[in-house]
Amino acid sequence: MNLTVPQTTAQPISTREKLAFFWAHIGNVPIMVTINSFLLIFYTDVVGLNPAAIGTLFLISRVLDGFNDPIIGYIVDHLPHTRWGRFRPYVIAGSFVCAINFLLLWLGPSLAPTGKLAIAYVTYLTIGITFDFMDIPLGAILPTLTNDEQERNSVSSYKGVAYLLGYTVITVGTIPLVNLFPTPESGWHATIMIYAVIVVGLSFLGVRGVHERIEPETDERYGFRDIFKILFDTRPLAIILVATIAVNVGAGLSSGTSIFYYTYNLGNENYFTWSGVVTLPGVIAGVLIFNWLGYRFEKNNLMLGLMAVAAVGVGARMLIPYDAIGLVMLSVFVSAIGSGGAIPLIFAMIADTVDFTEWQHGFRAEGAVAAIQTFTQKTGLGLGGAIPGFVLAATNYVPNGEQSAEALNGILLTTSGLPFFCYLFAAIVFRLYTLDKQTLRIIRLGEGAVGRKSH
Repeated sequence: MNLTVPQTTAQPISTREKLAFFWAHIGNVPIMVTINSFLLIFYTDVVGLNPAAIGTLFLISRVLDGFNDPIIGYIVDHLPHTRWGRFRPYVIAGSFVCAINFLLLWLGPSLAPTGKLAIAYVTYLTIGITFDFMDIPLGAILPTLTNDEQERNSVSSYKGVAYLLGYTVITVGTIPLVNLFPTPESGWHATIMIYAVIVVGLSFLGVRGVHERIEPETDERYGFRDIFKILFDTRPLAIILVATIAVNVGAGLSSGTSIFYYTYNLGNENYFTWSGVVTLPGVIAGVLIFNWLGYRFEKNNLMLGLMAVAAVGVGARMLIPYDAIGLVMLSVFVSAIGSGGAIPLIFAMIADTVDFTEWQHGFRAEGAVAAIQTFTQKTGLGLGGAIPGFVLAATNYVPNGEQSAEALNGILLTTSGLPFFCYLFAAIVFRLYTLDKQTLRIIRLGEGAVGRKSH
C-alpha cells in the first residue's frame, strides 16, 4: 500500500555546529585507530608479548564488552540532565578518564620490568569500559540534533568524514611520528601522549559547539528490562547489529594486519603510509556518493552496493602480485570508496532506529542505541584484531624477522581474504533492513508515536 505523507521540516543546522560535531568525533578517533592498527605489532615487536596471548586478550575483552555496553548505555540514558544537556558533559568527563586509561594501555606494559601481560590485560579490559563513557554519550548526541532526514544525513556525513579522515591521518602520520625519535619505544611513548592530549582537547572543544534539540515529551525513563526490547524486539536495530559487526570484523582484520602486510609481504613499511594517502580521496569519493544517492535510494539498497565495492577492493589483494604496488594502491582506493560511503550511512541508519524505537516501544533511548553502535564497533574490531594474533602464531610469524611463505600467506589471508567474505556477508544482511523512507516519514509526523518536542 502506498501512502502519500508530507515531509517533516526542521530548522537547518549551521555549518559551524556541524564542524563542532566533526571536531568532537575527530577527538574520538586516535584511541580506537591506534589500538586497532598498531597495538598488536607494538605488543609483539616492541614489548615482546606472544601474538597468541594478545589474540586471547582481544577475544576475552570483546566477550566482556557484550555485557558492558548495554549496561553503560542504560546508565548514560539515566544520568542526570544538566544545563549543558543530557549527554555533552559526560563526553568531556569520559574523554579525560579514557585518555588516562589509553596512556596506561601503551606505557604500562612497555615500562614495567615484569608483569607486562598482566598489565596489558587490566588496561585493555578497562579501556572497553572507559571508552564507552566517552563514546556512548557522543553517539547519543546525533539523534538529538535533528529528526529531519536530509539534515540527519548531512550531519552523519560530517561524523563519517571525521572518523575516516581521522583514520587516514593517524594511519599516515603515526609511523613517521614514531620514527622521529631515537628508539621505537620512545617514539611510541611520545606519540601516544600526543594523541591523548588531542582526545581530551578536541572532545571538549567539539561538544561545546553542538546543541541538543530533540527531547522526550516526558521525563519517564525506560526500565532495565526494556533493554531486551531494544536489542531483540527492534528488527532494524538487530539487523544493523549483525551487519555492522561483520563490517567491523572485516575492518579490524584489514587494519590490524595491514602494517604486517606492507612490512613483510611487500617489504616496505612506508607503503603503509602511502596506503593512508591513497585512502583519503577514496573516502571523500565514498562520502560524496552517499550524499548524492542517500536521498534517492533506500538505505539497504545503497548499503548493498557500497559493501560490494568495499569487498571487491579488499579482496583484490589476494590476486595482486607483491611487486605490483600500483595495483595494490588501486585496490586500497576502491575499498576506501565503499567504506567512505558506508560509514556515514550506518550512522544515519542507527540514528533512524532511535526514532523507530520510540515509535514502537514508547520510550526514547539514545544511549542504549548508541551502545549498540559502540558494541558493534568494539566487538567487530576486537574480533578482527584477535583473529590475526591466532593466525600469526599458527603460521609461525617471527617478530622483526624474515617470514616464511606460510607466515606471509597467513598475513595475506587476514588482510584481504577474510575481510572480503566479511563485507559480502554484511551486504547480504543489510539487504534485510526494512526501515524505509515511507515508514520514517510516518514516524516523524508522529502517527502512532509518543510525541517529541523540539526546541
